[in-house]
Amino acid sequence: MSTDDGKKAASEMQVKFTPRQDALKKQQADIQALQDQMKKGSATMSDEAKARLNRDIESKTKSFQRDADELNADIEQENGRLMQDLGGKMQAVWEQYLAQNGYAILIDVSSQQTPVLWAAAAIDITPEIIKLYNQAHPVAAGTAPAAPRAPSAPPPVAPKKK
Repeated sequence: MSTDDGKKAASEMQVKFTPRQDALKKQQADIQALQDQMKKGSATMSDEAKARLNRDIESKTKSFQRDADELNADIEQENGRLMQDLGGKMQAVWEQYLAQNGYAILIDVSSQQTPVLWAAAAIDITPEIIKLYNQAHPVAAGTAPAAPRAPSAPPPVAPKKK
């Protein structure tokens, strides 16, 4: 989210969710105050007062947890929507840049799971490696080889020319 669009979106999310986050902080403080009241006054409170205070603490805690879960889900959903929107725009920009500047591969160094974002078809060595492997480790006679697998990286999409 380092782009101007990303910074704007982050700021808008902050404005959108800060009031709910502040309300949760107040709920949490209220619960803590009730728990403190229970600790300080439990020796002098009647059983009925303790039970009422415990019910109040339980009710407020459940409400707090429900509100916190709902807020987290809303933030996650909004963040996903923004990342999808910004990611699509970013992909169009880097595809054009890569094509115009003759790059063969784009690697996302922040992701260990799927680091290759884009690769030119010309650098796909899969067919050559399969051929060399098959030569080095031939299949025993009478066993049919399995159909070859598709290349691991999708072919690049050429940027639209204006």
